[in-house]
Amino acid sequence: MTETTIHQTLLKGIEAHKAGYVQKAEKYYTAILKVQPKHPDANHNMGILSVGIGNVQDALPFFKRALEAYPEKLQFWLSLINVLIKLDRIEEANTVYKLAGSYLNKDGFDKLEKKISSFEIKIKKLQNLPNEELNSLLSLYKQHKFLQVHKETQILTQQYTNNTTLWNLMGASAAQIGLLDDAVFAFQNALKIEPDCAEAYNNLGNVLKNQGKLDEAVEAYVEALSIKPDFAEACNNMGNCLKDQVKIDEAVVYYEMALSLKPNYAEAHNNIGVSFKAQGKLYEAIEAFKKALYFKPDYVEAAENAFGLLTQVTCIKSFRQEFEKLFEMKDTDFFKSPKFLIIQAIEAFLFADKILTRCLLDHYAQVNPQSISKLKPKDQIFCSVYNRFLSQLIGASSNPELTFRNEHSLFHLGESHCLSYAHKNLKIDGVNYTVLPKITFGGKVFHFSSKNENAYKAITKNNFENIPNGSKVFVSFGEIDCRPNEGFIIAGKKLIKPIDEIMSDSISGYLSWFAKHNARKHCELFFLNVPAPVLKNDIDFQANEEVAKNIVKFNSLISESIKKFKFQLVDVHTFTLGVNGFSNNRYHIDGYHLGPTAIQEIEKQLN
Repeated sequence: MTETTIHQTLLKGIEAHKAGYVQKAEKYYTAILKVQPKHPDANHNMGILSVGIGNVQDALPFFKRALEAYPEKLQFWLSLINVLIKLDRIEEANTVYKLAGSYLNKDGFDKLEKKISSFEIKIKKLQNLPNEELNSLLSLYKQHKFLQVHKETQILTQQYTNNTTLWNLMGASAAQIGLLDDAVFAFQNALKIEPDCAEAYNNLGNVLKNQGKLDEAVEAYVEALSIKPDFAEACNNMGNCLKDQVKIDEAVVYYEMALSLKPNYAEAHNNIGVSFKAQGKLYEAIEAFKKALYFKPDYVEAAENAFGLLTQVTCIKSFRQEFEKLFEMKDTDFFKSPKFLIIQAIEAFLFADKILTRCLLDHYAQVNPQSISKLKPKDQIFCSVYNRFLSQLIGASSNPELTFRNEHSLFHLGESHCLSYAHKNLKIDGVNYTVLPKITFGGKVFHFSSKNENAYKAITKNNFENIPNGSKVFVSFGEIDCRPNEGFIIAGKKLIKPIDEIMSDSISGYLSWFAKHNARKHCELFFLNVPAPVLKNDIDFQANEEVAKNIVKFNSLISESIKKFKFQLVDVHTFTLGVNGFSNNRYHIDGYHLGPTAIQEIEKQLN
């Protein structure tokens, strides 16, 4: 192996190392060491790999050989001293530190000295704080008494000004009670005292992320991982931050790094599942959620994610059975979770079980309001909208069962609007059909026009492919795109682009996507346009007018575009239209959705 080949092999190893492919990186470094056993960088990087997978003791000989080969490199001294400190071999670390002065220049030794002195400060100051006081604070924090912890740490940091544990506790408690600026201040103070405190950088990153300062948060996580490469929590948090930046592929790399360091890390399994779902990898997502629940059986968020996805892709029976067996073996209490209850209620409605739907909604009504207030804003809206919508739907039916059980089925793909006529009878050309919904939560026309794969396309594709060839199919997407706080209006402002152009491109992509996937199925597709909007009291009249006008534009564009594809249009706008472009309130069952009474008007168009 020539010097050029060795250098190229080293670069490949570093690239694999950074990407989280530990075994691949080890293969490259080992290949170099077989030829040059004292190669400094290969030895040092093998040491870093060993630390990263938790084999701290194994890293020592690699770091020592790296120093023997190249003692003038500051990072090699830092790595060796840090490992000795991790192994609690403080005296040996101090000896190595003194020896470094014989090899490093003044600038290098000064940097090394700061690292060592910050560690010495940490030891001394922790000893100054009485153990009973520290343990009391930690106990209060575990009891979620964050306000009390924050108040007490504010007082104690005035006495123990250089205690990093106190500053970290102050920052963590401040973050928990929403005092994000105070939290940043506390973590920055911790880092002034202990510049190589990976935990403080990680905590700082979390707060910056919550403040929406994603680039700064990424920088904080990079610092944490440069100090502590085997920091699984920082890898997971970096993944979360990249996911928020819609850098899904990069996020997955960091989640995989976290899981290579900590295979039983339930949160990382859940987060990589969310990312797989965003990439349209539904089966991989479900497997990840299953692992999260295996390692943490009471993990509510993972259960919500798992059953939320399974509710939308009901055809994956084997996975559902595995989850049900998993829960039979564990003592879980997910039915106190408001979102989990609503997801279960939606599923019960999809399976036409009116009694179970009603029971689950009754349980939801008894949930502690604080549990709902703790949900993310989008989840609060999700629960509120579906609770109201489902309550109206099952209240509108006098039958104990929801379905007519006709011999023929008409399938309805869409977001929440596909539930409007679920399990009802619809007659076309003298034949009775039962409407069977296939839901995609939050789906928009825009999602189908995207060049990239995503959860919405993958879920709808899965449902569409499991519909018998030649079936009659309703398609309902577009209403969410026309809302004032999302969709076309927001996109127009962000992209500084005419809404008409965004609508036209989105509709073209939307219809093309369905045409592509219907090429072999030969289904008869009926696209429902958007009904006239209900006048909203929570936004001003001008915003209401903008929504009404955009719905007219959308309906006009889809009416024209649909002709090219030889699909059929179902016009739910005309018969719902009242004064000034708003709903006549005859067919709406809530502020967004039509109810089953609209079927009569739809039948007139289809016959």
